[in-house]
Amino acid sequence: MTSSFARKYLFPPALIGLVTFFASTLGVLSRHAGHLAALWPTNVMQLWMFLFFPIFRTLPCLITAILAEILVEIIIHDPIIKVFGLTFANFSGILTAYILFRKSGFPQKNMDHPTLILRLLLICSLSSAVAAIFGSAIIMPTSAHRFYTSFSLWFTSELNRYLILFPIGIAFYNLNNNDKIKYSSINIFKNSLQKLCPIISLLLSSYLAIYIPSPGFIIAPIPALMWCALSYSWFSMSLILFLFNESAIAIWNLHFLTMLHLKSSICAESSFRFGLTLLLLGPQMLSVVMNNQKNLIARLNKMAMHDSLTNTLTRRAYIERTEALINGVLPNDFQGMSVLMVDLDKFKDINDRYGHLAGDTALVVVSETLMKHLPHNALVGRLGGEEFAVTLFNLSLDATIQLSDMLCRKVSELEIKPKDSIKLQVTISIGVSHQHHVGQDSLQSLLHDADSALYEAKKQGRNRSLHIAEFPFQHGNDHSGTLYQGGSCLP
Repeated sequence: MTSSFARKYLFPPALIGLVTFFASTLGVLSRHAGHLAALWPTNVMQLWMFLFFPIFRTLPCLITAILAEILVEIIIHDPIIKVFGLTFANFSGILTAYILFRKSGFPQKNMDHPTLILRLLLICSLSSAVAAIFGSAIIMPTSAHRFYTSFSLWFTSELNRYLILFPIGIAFYNLNNNDKIKYSSINIFKNSLQKLCPIISLLLSSYLAIYIPSPGFIIAPIPALMWCALSYSWFSMSLILFLFNESAIAIWNLHFLTMLHLKSSICAESSFRFGLTLLLLGPQMLSVVMNNQKNLIARLNKMAMHDSLTNTLTRRAYIERTEALINGVLPNDFQGMSVLMVDLDKFKDINDRYGHLAGDTALVVVSETLMKHLPHNALVGRLGGEEFAVTLFNLSLDATIQLSDMLCRKVSELEIKPKDSIKLQVTISIGVSHQHHVGQDSLQSLLHDADSALYEAKKQGRNRSLHIAEFPFQHGNDHSGTLYQGGSCLP
């Protein structure tokens, strides 16, 4: 009871408080004289936690986050009125963004839609404007700049942080919480020159943009950024854009971009941040489109490769993957390959007596039981109706026989309830074939032998597994004799 109370009421406020404190500290450390913080991730992180994790949408969490931010400002000896004013400005922007995102149905839907970045631009522009209005009004009495100047710097800085940092959070959430087929998000770190080419081109083009004294070369990195968006996952691309953005701002602050012939002023800095933010929207949007396309292709591949009812492989996919194993490189200690033909006993009687819903439920439960107890590298395919095939790679005959008997026993122990008023007990029959040396025609031979063993298991009374033991001195697929071995699966 105590641990449950702590997880629900104590842990969330403590966590968001710590995140706010360290993020605000990082922001404060990035300040330099006369400017806002070069990096202020606090607002984006708080918005991300409030939006994506309902456990943080409580009054204690909000209060803790506010107090943590105020504490950091007090530690650096800012005037107390300014501390409360800046905190109010930050949370006014966060609240505006939160309300607008929730009104638009975010994050429950359309998180990977191509228009996502445009919606982010609209919502973040409004929330940044709200924060900038309050923030500029608060700092104006102690600032040497006019309201418009302070507003433009605050607005462009806030908008830049939202549009650069927030997509990282969205992509990370998709990466870990989406049930789509996932592809590698860290492929840019693989030791492959081909994978590194877009990054290398980005570095070279950025060098040209900095050191060639011509205003036109400032957009030299754009093609490289597009190449990166086409090559890497959305999460990886979001990180690349973040690093590029922070590097560009640092280079501006160090006055390396003198070819732009702009005076080092607040207006020039605001203009540069705003232009940089809009410039990076293109690669970000392209990355979202590519992410959506990859997920769509992966979903279509899954539909083509997996049975829609049992989530096992389709017949074609099962045969293709098994043949790929046979044609691949075999380990030195290869123990052979086995094929199990699995069939639900008296399945037609289940359909006729209880209906097809009960039959479908039985198929799903049995297939889940098979996949649960099979080795992780086993291939399970639904060949049709109530018949499944299982490929066991690099498993000895003795281990295969023990496994098939265990599967038969586990299924017979199931109690299936397609409806509250119906309880089914199903059994399976299994035919087992095994070859120690595999070749081009091994799969057809294994399937034929397993099917023969399954037929014999049915003849002997069902609810059992049988395997084919081949006599020695056989050549190819010419069996000099076949012996069926096995017994009832029941103890």
